Amino acid sequence: MTAPVRIVDPYSGVSAKVTEFGQLVTSPIDYSVSSQIVATVDDLPYTLVSPQNGRSIIITTVLLTANRNIGVNDATVTVYAASTATATSGDDIFQVELAKNGQLVLTGLNLRVSSGLFLNVKSNDSTVYATVLYYRVPV
Repeated sequence: MTAPVRIVDPYSGVSAKVTEFGQLVTSPIDYSVSSQIVATVDDLPYTLVSPQNGRSIIITTVLLTANRNIGVNDATVTVYAASTATATSGDDIFQVELAKNGQLVLTGLNLRVSSGLFLNVKSNDSTVYATVLYYRVPV
């Protein structure tokens, strides 16, 4: 027995989709785009994503790689949201220690950066490569 049920967004009237095999389609709101930087100067903020008016940033994946130039002490890498591109601190999203030739891959994320904030990264040792995959949603 089946029940006549519809899943509908009350604001837009858009209905959820079901495939021909009866699978409910769930997915991110948009496709991810990538942004990369190479942090070559110690403790200098690098902007991964600049803000857009009326839209928040949704982080889905972060890739961090330290090259062979990292010193005997690990590199402390901080990813944070800040009110300006040049801010050296803000709301930390996460902080991690990377060893020489170390790598960090974070997937399956659903982290929101508020509208109007920059997504920045900095490292206390050079050279660190940072890539973020993200999409934007209206606020």
